[in-house]
Amino acid sequence: LWASAARTDRIVGSHPYALSKGIDWAAGAGRGNASGIEIGKRADCLLIPVRDIRTDAVRAVQAINPAGVKQSFGPIRGNAFICGNTLGKRAPWFVVEGWADAVSIVFHAHKGNAAAFACMGHHFDIVAQTVAEHFAPSRLVVLEDAA
Repeated sequence: LWASAARTDRIVGSHPYALSKGIDWAAGAGRGNASGIEIGKRADCLLIPVRDIRTDAVRAVQAINPAGVKQSFGPIRGNAFICGNTLGKRAPWFVVEGWADAVSIVFHAHKGNAAAFACMGHHFDIVAQTVAEHFAPSRLVVLEDAA
C-alpha cells in the first residue's frame, strides 16, 4: 500500500479526513485506494506509514477512509508514525494516538520544532519506552486522548 501511495501535498491535502482535521498538505501521509472489512472496498484512503522506531523502516500502514474509519495493515504494536524534528533532543517530544494528533502538535502548536510519535492505538507505554531508549530526548510527554 505505501509503495503505491500518492504523496503530493495537493493530492493528500485534499482528502476529506485530512481537511476535517485542518491539515491541507501531505504531512508525511499518502493517499490511495485500500480495501478492508472496516474501511470498505476500494476506499479512497489516507495511508499513514507506521515505522519501526529504531530503523525507520515501514512496518505497517494505517488506512483512513473519508469518514475517519481506520484499519491497519501490518504490525502496529511497538511501531509508530514519526513526525517532526528527531534531531533536537531539547525540543518538545510527544507520544500521541494518531496521525492528525502528531501533525497538529508538531506543526500547529510548535511550528515544526518538536517531535511526535503516533502509536496508532493504545500501546503508548511501549512506544514511549522505545522512543526514550532509542532517541533519549531530554523530556517525553505522553498525551492520551481523553475519550
